[in-house]
Amino acid sequence: MTNRHVARILAATTTAASALALFGTGVADANPGSITWSSGSSQYTRTISNVSPAEGDTITVSTQFARTSIVDEYIYNIKDRHPACITYVPGSATMGGSAVSNPEVVADEGNGGGYVRVTFGATSWPVQNRLGAHSSPTFSVQYKVGHGCARGVALTTGMDYGGSLGSGLFDTEGPSITVGKNATTTTLAPVSGARAGQPVTLTATVTGGSAGDTIGFYDGGTQIGTGTLDATGTATYQWTPTVSGNRTLTAQYPGTAYANASQSAPQTVNVAAADVASTIALNPVTGAKVGTATTLTAKVTPAAAGGTVQFADGTTVLGTGQVDATGTATYQWTPAAAGAHTLTATFSGRDGVTGSSTTGQVSVAAADVASTTTLAPVTGAKVGTATTLTAKVTPAAAGGTVQFADGATVLGTGQVDATGTATYQWTPAASGPHTVTATFSGRDGVTGSNTTGQVSVAAADVASTTTLNPVAGAKVGTATTLTATVTPAAAGGTVQFADGTTVLGTGQVDAIGTATYQWTPSASGAHTLTATFSGRDGVTGSNTTAQVSVVAADVASTITLNTVTGAKVGTATTLTATVTPAAAGGTVEFADGATVLGTGQVDTTGTATYQWTPAAAGAHALTATFSGRDGVTGSNTTAQVSVAAADVASTTTLNPVTGAKVGTATTLTATVTPAAAGGTVQFADGTTVLGTGQVDATGTATYQWTPAAAGAHTLTATFSGRDGVTGSNATGQVSVAAADVASTTTLNPVTGAKVGTATTLTATVTPAAAGGTVEFADGTTVLGTGQVDATGTATYQWTPGASGAHTLTATFSGRDGVTGSNTTAQVSVAPADVASTTTLNPVTGAAVGTAIPLTVTVDPAAAGGTVTFKDGGTVIGTAAQVGADGTATVMWTPATPGAHTLTADYSGNGTVSASTTNVTVTVAAATTTTPVTTTVPVTTTVPATTTAAPSGGFGSSNSDILAGLSAAFGPR
Repeated sequence: MTNRHVARILAATTTAASALALFGTGVADANPGSITWSSGSSQYTRTISNVSPAEGDTITVSTQFARTSIVDEYIYNIKDRHPACITYVPGSATMGGSAVSNPEVVADEGNGGGYVRVTFGATSWPVQNRLGAHSSPTFSVQYKVGHGCARGVALTTGMDYGGSLGSGLFDTEGPSITVGKNATTTTLAPVSGARAGQPVTLTATVTGGSAGDTIGFYDGGTQIGTGTLDATGTATYQWTPTVSGNRTLTAQYPGTAYANASQSAPQTVNVAAADVASTIALNPVTGAKVGTATTLTAKVTPAAAGGTVQFADGTTVLGTGQVDATGTATYQWTPAAAGAHTLTATFSGRDGVTGSSTTGQVSVAAADVASTTTLAPVTGAKVGTATTLTAKVTPAAAGGTVQFADGATVLGTGQVDATGTATYQWTPAASGPHTVTATFSGRDGVTGSNTTGQVSVAAADVASTTTLNPVAGAKVGTATTLTATVTPAAAGGTVQFADGTTVLGTGQVDAIGTATYQWTPSASGAHTLTATFSGRDGVTGSNTTAQVSVVAADVASTITLNTVTGAKVGTATTLTATVTPAAAGGTVEFADGATVLGTGQVDTTGTATYQWTPAAAGAHALTATFSGRDGVTGSNTTAQVSVAAADVASTTTLNPVTGAKVGTATTLTATVTPAAAGGTVQFADGTTVLGTGQVDATGTATYQWTPAAAGAHTLTATFSGRDGVTGSNATGQVSVAAADVASTTTLNPVTGAKVGTATTLTATVTPAAAGGTVEFADGTTVLGTGQVDATGTATYQWTPGASGAHTLTATFSGRDGVTGSNTTAQVSVAPADVASTTTLNPVTGAAVGTAIPLTVTVDPAAAGGTVTFKDGGTVIGTAAQVGADGTATVMWTPATPGAHTLTADYSGNGTVSASTTNVTVTVAAATTTTPVTTTVPVTTTVPATTTAAPSGGFGSSNSDILAGLSAAFGPR
């Protein structure tokens, strides 16, 4: 068989896209490649489904056999050659679309290449191109791209075959495949709990990398360490920050010969300040005993609340205590065994403070022997009397104390003697039942104990005091009450009264401690009186003495009531009584029947008087009773008095006066009741009589008063009275204001008024002060009011409804003490702004890095105003001036691909209003141009070089080369 490893021609059907993919260096989408060549009258087309696959892709390699002459050829065997880094997909070999069984598969022949070989029967697969017989069978096989393929390097494929016309050795014919680097992504896991001086694990995950690859960890631009990817693509690094604060961390995969580089998103990590080292001290423990609770105390420095302290006895954890604000933690430990114990206190640490531990040796004594305490019975206890309390402790031995208590009140302690006895002298302070407790303190080796007993305490006798109340005015022959007061006060017992050695009599002590006796002295002079209290149950007796002076008996008096004439109901009448013997002293009580009217003091002439105003007409029996005076007895007398009916009482009311001002006449009005003509009302301002007014039939009198001074005035209206009617008066307070001050109102100039636009109208009132309002009007149309503030200013927001000249009026209402005023002003109102619309012209062909014009059209078109362009919230063009045609343009160079929301804000120009618009523009990624050069090897010395441009197709120089090759290597 003839060896056909000779002439072959690069077929003109090879596409530029295949050439690009065949010799490119990156990983792209499926990029088929095909090559056609001839050997004699045999033609071969070899196609690869993707000549730029990525690791893990499956590619299909097919070879089609064809004839250009009428001579048939039969295919006996085919050997498809491939780089050793790609592996055959079992069961994928087909011939003419039918599966080929049991192909020979050699993964690597030892030269970096392997093959898949199939064998057929002598006449199984003819290749024909003659009348009535056409057959161009295709052999196909699939491979999976492995990790071991070199990246960016053209890897040769080819095939050998044997047939009825000879063999073909095309082991490097092609097409070549170029495996691109794996795309990678790097992710830095969230970092929390970072603290200066403490290691924290940084974890990064890379997809597309390989186990064993190295990844770098960075703090800002500084590499802080590296990690190696494991089989899951994860790498870690123990980072120990040296300072606190915010750090920007990234994980950077540098890439390898098989994978591209990638970097994680920056992550801001807050590094807390370094923990402060703590120390812990275990307070010494003394007196520990088996079965007795002992407080273990640990002190942590620095002191602050937080964290716990674990207490342990050797390896046995006892429990934990919370650390309080003083740094102290405690635990109640009840030892179970006597002997030496090694206690450990371990602080857990807290936020910002490290943990620490310490140990201490504690000696635990054996458990105490239980004691019993007995309280001896107590009898005969009495308030104020000392009583001995006795307690007996078992087992008996000297040592320890017994504390005695009455209820919750500690009385005192007694020392336990060798017999186990302790005593205490108790003087009860209150009677009744008492619960007495005796508590043994315990002693070395013996526990404490306690007992209670009930004690009944009787009340103590109370000492009494007796007081004899002072006796004044004692007279021979006149009964005098002797009064003694016993303390404490309570009913019971008697008081014996005596004059010298002569017992006068006794009085019973009542509930308030008082006893009395009526004594009538028989002789004048000095008397020594004694009061003796007999005592009562629980209270002692007592006595007291007092000196009493007794005067001689009184002289009898007589009293006369002077004759009373002209008495009238409602009119004061003087009642006069004369006492004999005449001398100053004593009083006379005047009564009308049984009704006491009042009293009068008796003067040196023996006369006493009382002003009586009778309340009822008719006959009255008046009584005058003399009280008596020192040395003179009392006496009384009666007289008949006739009382006439009284005048009708009048009331006068001064009507309230408001709004009085200096220099302004004000009417003063008084109303008299009962109403009837007659009499006059005199009006006065303080003590100054203003004038009088005649009372008319309605009981009204008036007077015109013109105040001369501002301020408070007390006005009095005094009715003179009339026949049968008494006079009366009334007063009233009137506030007179100063005369009003004249005001002026000024309307501030108004500029720039425009229809539909709110304009502030401002009026200024002089004198300036808060109060009153200003009414604003446009011609006769009231617009509204504004309150006058402390600066004298009032404002109103006016939105004109029509353009042209307007006459505005500002009218001040006046305020207390200030007159009103007004002013007018002319205001020119311009027409309203014309509404505008802003349109952003369509934007096409936008690409990253390429400057494009953005044009806005404002309607209506008018020069003036500016347009601000924004991409989202970012200003990309500022204050582009709007031209006479209503347009404004800026140049925009997009920086990122994707959807962009563009906004154009028109400012308006004084007659045209502002407006805005926005559109969404899609920005394409930037385009690149990569020249690719391929060299096709041939077995002749004729060079064949082709340059392909990314836009597709071969250049004319390539066509010339192909033509030359065809001429040199014709069919055999």
